[in-house]
Amino acid sequence: MKNFIVREWTEIISDPVSFGDQEQKVAQHVDLPVVKNELSITLRISLKKHSSDWASIFHKGTENLIRTPGLWFTPHKSALHARFTGNWNENVGIGELNGLLLQQWYHITYTLSDPKKRLDIYINGEWSGYFSIQDVRKQNVIFNDGPMYIGKSPFWNGFNAEIRVRIFLVFLVMALVLIAQTNARKKCKSKKKPRPIRPNKPYKPHKPTKSTPTVIVPPPVEPESNPTTAASATTQSCRMECPACVTATPYHCMLACRQICD
Repeated sequence: MKNFIVREWTEIISDPVSFGDQEQKVAQHVDLPVVKNELSITLRISLKKHSSDWASIFHKGTENLIRTPGLWFTPHKSALHARFTGNWNENVGIGELNGLLLQQWYHITYTLSDPKKRLDIYINGEWSGYFSIQDVRKQNVIFNDGPMYIGKSPFWNGFNAEIRVRIFLVFLVMALVLIAQTNARKKCKSKKKPRPIRPNKPYKPHKPTKSTPTVIVPPPVEPESNPTTAASATTQSCRMECPACVTATPYHCMLACRQICD
């Protein structure tokens, strides 16, 4: 069986980096996690000043309206403007959330799921806003193979802040915990050697010796109600010396003989 390694997350900016509105960090599509229908982006950001125009936080795509995922600051008050591209509309998402304060660190999470048909925004771990697709059978999120721009993009200026960014496959965030627990259980089980299965040995009556007392086998039990079983029991001469047959009911006696004696 082949093992396939899938990158679950990547950290674009590890340590806090100071950005101006003309600065950017570009991550190519091949360097990002393999995203099929869900993703999650988390970042920590501390604003230095508000912008007088729309400011791009991150934007993935080759054109302005190819923007899955995309997140911007609104002019003057730096409210979050989260967007994505759908097959029915090129620019869909959350219009505006509460503005961020200056010189204060925020933890922001952007999650987008086509199977769940929704976009969610979390600020400092609290669910702050969402957009839900209405026509779930026909409307889909469109992902793209374009580069990921952090800060300034070819279409919008960036922001004035310190920032650090991570990108995840969102559906693995919870699943990884379950996978790790399952793997741990498998390792514990693999350390324990399974007990060998011993084959059933045919019964051999012991000859009486000085140390072994003679065992008197009682006569077979008369069948109670099943005439077919009773007839079968009388045709087996081996049951007179078989303890399994002598001590069992007629039905189980027949099964025992088929497995052992017959």
